[in-house]
Amino acid sequence: MPEVERYDAAVIGTGQGGKPLARAGRSVAIIVVDAASGRILGCAIVGMEGGELMSMIQIAMMGELPFTALRDAIFAHPTLAESLNNLFAGLESPATT
Repeated sequence: MPEVERYDAAVIGTGQGGKPLARAGRSVAIIVVDAASGRILGCAIVGMEGGELMSMIQIAMMGELPFTALRDAIFAHPTLAESLNNLFAGLESPATT
């Protein structure tokens, strides 16, 4: 049996009325982040242009970027991309040792 990696993960979830996905009041986003490294482990986004946002997150995952790269980025306004700032705003940066 293959060895399974285990993470201490932070899960960000938002739903109707949760505001992190701007202009998408009927959207749901769930993103799993490794609490130790800040690396994004996965996501699911259902709603208006959810696939576009998931693609941005996928690129960050492929580059092994921490969630802070998306949280602190400056995106064009008005776009759904800037909702990533709000989505990750509630997470603290991982501790550096």
